[in-house]
Amino acid sequence: MAAPNKPTLTPAKTHKVKIIEVNQETHNVRSFRFSYPQGFEYKPGQFIMITLNVVQDGIPKLIKRSYSLSSAPTQEKHIETIVKLMGLGSKRLFEHMKGDELEITGPYGMFTFQENLSNEVHGRKLNHIVLLAAGSGITAPLSIVRYILDSRLALKVSLIFSNKTGHDIIARKELERLAAEHDNFSLYLTVTRPEEDPDWHGLSGRMDEKLIKAAVHDIADGLFYLCGPAEFVARKPILTIKDMSGLKIAIS
Repeated sequence: MAAPNKPTLTPAKTHKVKIIEVNQETHNVRSFRFSYPQGFEYKPGQFIMITLNVVQDGIPKLIKRSYSLSSAPTQEKHIETIVKLMGLGSKRLFEHMKGDELEITGPYGMFTFQENLSNEVHGRKLNHIVLLAAGSGITAPLSIVRYILDSRLALKVSLIFSNKTGHDIIARKELERLAAEHDNFSLYLTVTRPEEDPDWHGLSGRMDEKLIKAAVHDIADGLFYLCGPAEFVARKPILTIKDMSGLKIAIS
């Protein structure tokens, strides 16, 4: 599964940004919208580093943590990241409120979508972008979905998104709305613990070859992006599927 040619990326720079909106996405996930940094350019799927002041073992210090951007470059009034509460950095970020100023550096990352990369891989034209995501790994794929749909690109996009329960699905309302509004966007939601969510009536079970092939009939003609926790992206039932082209992998 060879990857497409490397994209042309903008050099990382440091910027001051202000938090303009904080939203509670799930019980342990928040989205943070920042003022758009002057001169900041990025590709869908890239990430930023946020500098945070913390106290560790009684000693004040600065730490940097990486967070994927969920916003798309077509959204010119803000940039956004979605963060799960799971460590010192995210705990400190969760203490910040609207109006606070932070320092970011970026953009970084090769887990990107660019139109020229989707047009031809290994001599074959590809018109189908397939995004496989789990949990907070939706952040970068959400950026790609927003960009393709905002730009009205002549591409088919399929998102297969796995979570523990229906209550853990980040950006669920937006994703379902986009799927209803755009004929070229197909959304497949599956949960791994349906017994914990009596209100769930959709797909259940871990993402595997059977589910992917049921959702994506043209495996050989798709460009695949895989994003989620380490244990998800390393799963053999996904990585060993034949004919997956240009697979890009990111660990969230």
